[in-house]
Amino acid sequence: VLIFPDADIESVAQSAVKTKFRNGGQVCIAPQRFFVHEAVAEQFTKATSMLSEQEIVGDGMHPDTTIGPLINQSQLERVSRIVADSASAGGRIVTGGQEMEGAGYFFQPTVMADVPHDSPVMTEEIFGPVMPITPFDNLDDVIHRANSVNVGLAAYVWTEDLKTALKVSDALEFGLVGVNDWAPGSPEAPFGGMKESGIGREAGLEGLMEYVEPKTRVFGSL
Repeated sequence: VLIFPDADIESVAQSAVKTKFRNGGQVCIAPQRFFVHEAVAEQFTKATSMLSEQEIVGDGMHPDTTIGPLINQSQLERVSRIVADSASAGGRIVTGGQEMEGAGYFFQPTVMADVPHDSPVMTEEIFGPVMPITPFDNLDDVIHRANSVNVGLAAYVWTEDLKTALKVSDALEFGLVGVNDWAPGSPEAPFGGMKESGIGREAGLEGLMEYVEPKTRVFGSL
């Protein structure tokens, strides 16, 4: 996720928390890393941490629950390791960061700030309720950092500037890029990733062509 200073930061923070923590962060297109312009990084961090603390972790069948459990013990331990190792590398845990006490595979909704670019939370797919935030001040540099991972399914850009939106969305090496939209999909649009996120597409003409057998016919003279 790339967030620029002309975006409505409070509104983006609210939608980012809901999108990131949906299904406990265990969604293939869930936002993973938050690159926020240094002019608004502190504001965004404060807003998301306050909202995260309002989330209710618990039994997914309970009507008050907003974040359910992780899928199993192995994933709970993995998320804990990623957060702990990233904190040891210099990342700052603003809120959360721990397994929940008691039975179940529950992890606190977590916001991290000033996370080093090479820390696990910035290089591994998390699949957990963890929001790593890091500031940027240079457009080309942040595009390079966003593209530096070995996966490329979905990316998101928040800006009110069309020129910025076009440049960034074109440069990002991801199969799906949402500009001011967390759910940019439709049956007519091909869905799929780049790099280690997969080969081929679902939906759209490209998806239909996956079921077609091409035939080559070559005629000599008749």
